[in-house]
Amino acid sequence: MFNNIKNKIRYKSLQLLKPQLIITSDFYLKDKNGKLKKHFFKVADSMVGNFLQILYIAFSQSNETDYQVSSFNGATSNDTAKQTNGAVSNIGQNQNYFRLHPLAGDVTYGIVFGTGSTTPTALDFNIETLIPNGTGAGQLSYAPQGAVQSPQNAGLTTSFILNRSASNNSGSPIIVSEVGIIINESTFSKKFLIFRDLVSPAVTVQNLETLTAQITFAVTT
Repeated sequence: MFNNIKNKIRYKSLQLLKPQLIITSDFYLKDKNGKLKKHFFKVADSMVGNFLQILYIAFSQSNETDYQVSSFNGATSNDTAKQTNGAVSNIGQNQNYFRLHPLAGDVTYGIVFGTGSTTPTALDFNIETLIPNGTGAGQLSYAPQGAVQSPQNAGLTTSFILNRSASNNSGSPIIVSEVGIIINESTFSKKFLIFRDLVSPAVTVQNLETLTAQITFAVTT
C-alpha cells in the first residue's frame, strides 16, 4: 500500500484532518491486454449502520436476551442487523460475521459492483443495483475476493486493504457507478452490507476490460 511516494503524501495529508478511521477507494481499469488504462482515488462515502450494529455486539458481548437495540425497521428488538434480503436478523457474539472469501462468480458477498447512483445512507442494507455475475448483457465476471492484506504501519497510520476484480465479457460496455462490501455470517449463512460507496465519476468498462476495486481501511493517531 505505502510502496510509493504518492501514497505516502496522500495519507500524510489525510492525517492532518484529525485522528480517525479513514476509508478510501481506489479503482483500476485495465484493458484486454492487462495494461492500466485508468486509475483514480477517492475518500469513501459511507460505512453503513450495520457495521456499527455488529461492532456494538462484538464489544458488548451481548446475546439475544441480555440487550435491546433498535433495528432498522423501527422496532425495538433483540440484537439485530438488516440482511441484504431485507430481513431483520438476530445476531449474537458467537457468530462469525466478517468473512470475506467468496469464490469466483459469487456475488452474494465480498466486494460487489453496481449501477446505482443514490447517495449512500446509514440505513442502506444492500447495494442499490447489483451487477450480476456472468457473460450476458449487463453482467461482469467476478474473480475471487483477493486475499486480505495484513495491517501495515506507516508513521501514524495503520491500514489494510481489501480488493476484488471483475471482467467484462458481455460484448458491450458496462457502466459501474457503485461498489459495496457484503460480509458473510457463515454459521447461518446470513449476508450483511457494511459499506457502500459511489464510483464517482462512474467508470465505463468496455468489453474484455477488467475493473479492480481496492478499498483501504486506515486508522490515524
